[in-house]
Amino acid sequence: MTSSSDFYTLVIPTYNRAAHLARLLDYLEREKADFPIVVLDSSEEPARAQNGERVARSHLAIRRVTYPSDVHPFLKVRDGAKQVGSPYCSICADDDIVLLPGLRACVALLDGRREAVAAHGLYFNFHESRFFDLSEVVYRGPSVAAADPLLRLRALFGRYEAPFYAVYRTAVLADIFERVEEMRTTLGRELLTAALTAVAGEILRTTDFYYGRSTAGSFSYDAWHPWQFFTASPQALFDEYRVLRDIVAAAVPPDAGACCARTSCSSSSRTAPPAGIRCPPPRMSGRRSCAAVHVSRSGSRSPAPAASRAPSLASPPERSRWTAS
Repeated sequence: MTSSSDFYTLVIPTYNRAAHLARLLDYLEREKADFPIVVLDSSEEPARAQNGERVARSHLAIRRVTYPSDVHPFLKVRDGAKQVGSPYCSICADDDIVLLPGLRACVALLDGRREAVAAHGLYFNFHESRFFDLSEVVYRGPSVAAADPLLRLRALFGRYEAPFYAVYRTAVLADIFERVEEMRTTLGRELLTAALTAVAGEILRTTDFYYGRSTAGSFSYDAWHPWQFFTASPQALFDEYRVLRDIVAAAVPPDAGACCARTSCSSSSRTAPPAGIRCPPPRMSGRRSCAAVHVSRSGSRSPAPAASRAPSLASPPERSRWTAS
C-alpha cells in the first residue's frame, strides 16, 4: 500500500471489548497498515486499562481518545471525526474487520471522483470460532450515483444498505454527524446520517470485498429497529420520522428535481460506469421521469409513483493519488 500517513485515517470506536480491539490491531499490524488510526475508547475498567496497554505497545500510528462510558456511539463518532486530520477516513467497529486491498480501492475511487462523498465495497458476515466462517455477502447493492439528490435518496432507501462503514470524505462525515444529536434514537441517528450522505453526493460501490461484519453477540441498544417502536411506543417512531424528514428536507438543495422539468432521463443518455464500480442492470426500457420524489409546497417530500432505475456514473474517475495496486 502506498504511504498514506496524511491521506487516510481509520477510526475505531470501542467499548468494553479489549480482546476484540487487540485482535483487530493484531490484524492491522500483520497487514502493515501505514495509515493513522484513531481509537475512540469509552470502555469501563478493566477494559479501558487493557486497551491503553495494547495501544501503547503497538508500532502502528495510533492515537487513543477516551470518553465517559455512557456516551452514545453516534456522539462518540461525531467527536472522533474532529480528531481526523486526513481528507479521507472510515469507521471500523472493534469486532469487525476491514480488508486493506478493498479499502485501498475505495480510497482510490473516491479520490478520483469529486461528485462522490463516500465509497464502499462488498460486505460479508463472519463468525469466528475454531474457524473463520463466512456466512453470506450482505451488502452488495449498486452505487447510489444519480446526479439529483432526490433520486439518490430514493435509491438509498429503496434498497437500504447503510453507508456508516464506508470510506468518507472527512469533511462530509464531520458535517453530517453534527446533526445526530437532534435525533433521539439509534435508528433515527443511523437513518439521518445515511440520508444526509446521499444528499451530499454519490455513494459508490466497488466490486471488491471490503468489510466483514461479525455475527457474534453484541451490545443491545434501545430503539434501534422499527419493531421495537411498534411493540413499545409506535407514536415515537412517527415523531422521530418527523424530525428526520424536516432535517433532510432542509438539506436538499432548492433546485433538486429540476431536471424533470426540462427533460426526461433515457437509456441513451447513460454512460458506461468506471471499471470496478457496481451498478444495477436495467430493469425497464424506454423513457422515465427524474421525478422520483415530489416536493410539496410545505417542503415535505414523499415518493412519487414513477418506476425507477438507478443511473450509473456519469464519467470515469480521474487518476488517483492513492493507486489501487
